[in-house]
Amino acid sequence: MGSLREHEALRAEGQLLFYDSPRQLADKHVVFFSHQWLSFGTPDPLGVQYRVMAASLRRVIADTGWEEANVQVWVDLASIPQSKPLLKQLAVQTIACYCAAAHAFVICAPTTIHADTGEVCNVQSYQRRMWCRCEQLCHVLRKGTGTMWCATTEDDCRRLGELDSEWLMSVLRVFEGDVTDEGDYLSIVLPILGLYAELYALELKRRAQAVPWQSSPAAAAEAALCQVGSEERRAQTLQLVLNEIRGAKRGEIFPPKLRMSAQRLPPLPL
Repeated sequence: MGSLREHEALRAEGQLLFYDSPRQLADKHVVFFSHQWLSFGTPDPLGVQYRVMAASLRRVIADTGWEEANVQVWVDLASIPQSKPLLKQLAVQTIACYCAAAHAFVICAPTTIHADTGEVCNVQSYQRRMWCRCEQLCHVLRKGTGTMWCATTEDDCRRLGELDSEWLMSVLRVFEGDVTDEGDYLSIVLPILGLYAELYALELKRRAQAVPWQSSPAAAAEAALCQVGSEERRAQTLQLVLNEIRGAKRGEIFPPKLRMSAQRLPPLPL
């Protein structure tokens, strides 16, 4: 493509692929790119992130041994309708599902300058954004960190590796992340709650069976395919997440201000 382009333009040129069911992706490998916007109007005004994404995609394919023809890419500007506000809002509310289902999750965070604010954008500013925290959390709760990469330059794309406690705490406190529109907090409540419910269901099952933490056979097969050997590490990650949630003070994970915000939002046009 040469640059990040809007959904409608790519659709008109026939460059987008549409799937009606996850089953249609059974023989595909989805790479999800997570990034912060570098201006208020467009995510990548100078093409810095596009070049890093292209290079990191080649790295992920090389690391995993996937056939390039079977690799699909998800990136917000191209994958979400942009011209119709309602369609865009509905699509935004499903981002968490795509993060959780992706076979590879790539953080794209080159050091550069925000075109409108003049502030430095890098891994640290990426980590402060609510949507970036949300995307990471949704993927971690389903896949762990073994399928995650972090790309900061065209030549530097590496696996995320082990979690450290500071990183985990910031990701779990997704509602403390920065947003441009406070209404965005509400759009992720249900997906996050659903993933937490799934996490607790696994914990209850583990307790009932009195067995160590383990993932599903499908997740184990996927980990082997990705050459990460990380099922034990994923189990440890999920246990860390549970421990952190239990140890958090009341209101830290889901702050009360969400209820106040809901009362100020207008109803959706139907």
